[in-house]
Amino acid sequence: MSTVLYNLRVTLKSLTKENSRIKESNLLLSDRNAMLEAQLIEFEKMRCVSRDAKLELEKVLKREEILKTQLEIEQSVIAKWKDSRNVASNIINVQGVESFCEQSWKKNKEKLGYAVETLESESESTNNNDHLLKVDTSTECNVSLTDEPSTDHAVSLTEKKKVELTRLNEKYGPVTKNFVQGESSKSKKVEKPVERANVGHLSNKQLKDKLEKVQVETKGNKKNNRNGKVGINKHNNYTPDKYAPRKTCVNCGSVNHLSANCKSVKKPANVKMPKSTLNDSIPAMPVMPNMFAPYA
Repeated sequence: MSTVLYNLRVTLKSLTKENSRIKESNLLLSDRNAMLEAQLIEFEKMRCVSRDAKLELEKVLKREEILKTQLEIEQSVIAKWKDSRNVASNIINVQGVESFCEQSWKKNKEKLGYAVETLESESESTNNNDHLLKVDTSTECNVSLTDEPSTDHAVSLTEKKKVELTRLNEKYGPVTKNFVQGESSKSKKVEKPVERANVGHLSNKQLKDKLEKVQVETKGNKKNNRNGKVGINKHNNYTPDKYAPRKTCVNCGSVNHLSANCKSVKKPANVKMPKSTLNDSIPAMPVMPNMFAPYA
């Protein structure tokens, strides 16, 4: 009997120890589980924050691309705007070069014996033709293309130029064919436009002078301010007052004219409007010697 009780006691002790160990392990596991859950929540938060940051970064990059494209467009517009002042001068320079070339060719032909009238007739006949024109070979001064100058006799410089010009005329047509009708210096006078500096390229002094000039020009065209306002005159040094009523016509109540200029009422020519007493000063009151004696 005693052995059985002893064995039971030993088994109970072992069971209680095992139970306490299991409880401690359960507590440790629960603590660890809570820690893992907290870490999981923080991880999810970081994941959401990183996703939002990624979206925000994409938006910023797209915005930078749009701003870059807009900046390039604005820079190109500014560059064109800066170069726009040179368009007229470039056109004038090109026309001047064309007229100079045409005049030089005509001078060379005049030296070789061509008359000015023949050049003008050639220009009139060849301005609207696209085919190649041949030079008349009946004159004595022309030289055939196939006949080369003989080496036995000395050829003058003018004859060499004549041969070269006839070759050019035979190949490309007369000189005036290479120029547009109406573009020569004789047929059309090139009118140089007035050079006006762009406002964006003016200095401070030039801009100030320009503004003063515009103010002087517009000062003479300034219209009168209808009839003015009541009480604003030389007595108060024309001090503006937005609450002051505007003067009106006595006859029709219009604010666009005075009563003297009213056309709604016919009046004789010898009748004159009375002078307005609205802005007259108050006359001084006479002061008697014993005026305030009863109130003393």
